[in-house]
Amino acid sequence: MATPITAPPSSSRFSAGRATLVLIGLLVTFGVLVCRVAYLQTYGRAQTLAKAQRQQYSTQTLRARRGTIYDRNGIEMAGSVQTQTLFVDPKFMQDTFQQDGKSLVDLDKSVAKLAGIIDKDPFTISQMLGDRAQSRFVKVAEDVKK
Repeated sequence: MATPITAPPSSSRFSAGRATLVLIGLLVTFGVLVCRVAYLQTYGRAQTLAKAQRQQYSTQTLRARRGTIYDRNGIEMAGSVQTQTLFVDPKFMQDTFQQDGKSLVDLDKSVAKLAGIIDKDPFTISQMLGDRAQSRFVKVAEDVKK
């Protein structure tokens, strides 16, 4: 006698109830996120902008000094020396003088005034600024005393 062939038991683990539950969970999460964004764009806007301003435009003075290096006997090998250096932005200087309607003579007078303050030759400073007129950085003096 032949035995009838039967189908194997269903190995599908798909559950319509479980899929519905996951879909509802995702929709609720998405809805909460949409509501949060809507709140931040409307009622919470002022508070969010205030936080952003505080984070972006905070000024702090940092006193970062390097430490002294000692040898094994406690004798100082290397230390820090604090100096002041004066830099000028020639492009900004020229642009500002042009916007204010001042001439190159006024610029030369300002350079001469600066040269008098730092005890340098005005012609040398004018030449440095003229040579690097499109630059954003010119070192004018080192070890400047306050």
